[in-house]
Amino acid sequence: MVRRRSGRLARYLQSTLPGQRDPAPDAGQRRRDGQELDERHTRAVLDLTIRLAEVMLFSGSGTADVVATAKDVAQAYRLTDCVV
Repeated sequence: MVRRRSGRLARYLQSTLPGQRDPAPDAGQRRRDGQELDERHTRAVLDLTIRLAEVMLFSGSGTADVVATAKDVAQAYRLTDCVV
């Protein structure tokens, strides 16, 4: 005998199935009209990344850790073609 799932359970299962994305990461982000990020955004992210790397190096972090963190920060802000 097959029982019908309640509406709440069905919605929960649909939201947890593979392939369903979590909408929270996009919450609060403004949409950009073009495919390219604007130059101001790019410069601000690069400035943040450089400052973070400087602080990490000054505090004694290893070079490999600094490079990995700088790449992660750039990727988090959707700059995928940065060379560190």
